[in-house]
Amino acid sequence: NMSYMHRRKNYEVLDRKRIVKHIMSNPFFWVSAFSTTCPIWTGLGANTLVNNIKLVRVRHVLELPDSLWFYRDRRWARLARPIVLLIGASH
Repeated sequence: NMSYMHRRKNYEVLDRKRIVKHIMSNPFFWVSAFSTTCPIWTGLGANTLVNNIKLVRVRHVLELPDSLWFYRDRRWARLARPIVLLIGASH
């Protein structure tokens, strides 16, 4: 079982149909799912630039989970995002 926080109304959605609809209509879900198959495409002869699609998954590092929605727009959270990006990019 899972749930998600409604972005505008800040309440937890528990209805299974609404959860599936939310996930399936999310373009980041589909790009993230496609990015897990990059080694297959590269192995089949695709250009290695396909591996850049995996950068979409950095979003999980920068975005707080739904359970921490209250802290999402806090000043310290907004300041921490570029710092995390700089540390990750320099690595």
